[in-house]
Amino acid sequence: MQPITPIPGDAKGQNIAIILIVVAVIVIVFLVINKIFGGLKGFLDLFKGIGDTGKKIVDNVSQGLGLEDTPQQASDRAIINKEQEKINTISSPWNSAYWKNAPKGSLLFTVADGDKYATQIYDSVGIITDSPRQALAAIKNSRTKTQISWVSDRFNQKYNNDMFNYLANKFDTPEQMANLVSMITYVNSLPEYKI
Repeated sequence: MQPITPIPGDAKGQNIAIILIVVAVIVIVFLVINKIFGGLKGFLDLFKGIGDTGKKIVDNVSQGLGLEDTPQQASDRAIINKEQEKINTISSPWNSAYWKNAPKGSLLFTVADGDKYATQIYDSVGIITDSPRQALAAIKNSRTKTQISWVSDRFNQKYNNDMFNYLANKFDTPEQMANLVSMITYVNSLPEYKI
């Protein structure tokens, strides 16, 4: 009797089949968890009944997986949302029309400088990584709320997009949100205008 020799490529085919089966099982498990428990968060909530230790474990896992905000993230998100509610009013320095109500002779940037800072802010959002510190640096070139509004106006004209909403939508990681809160705090501390 002659030994059976494996057909070349069979092991490779078996490995691919095993990988596909494992992926299918994982997908099915997640679908079941989603259907029965309303998602991974609901499944993890089952363990909260264990007591304080179970609650801490679930909270840490939920926050680690990004399913739930940490207290700092919740605070940052609340500050950003509050500012976002105001931007459509003329009283918000993020509003591109705010600068138009400043007294004549108020300190503004040149069009070139406004465009430069608007571009710096726009470019702070990348395809793969973002640089919120770059946006913060551009914001900190402003010495008045009217200058922020002027840059926002230039941003809107160049990119057909609201500057604050652009940042709020793009800066969504904890570090990025913290930088956006720093921008909000800085802008809110500025005087309205200088002549």
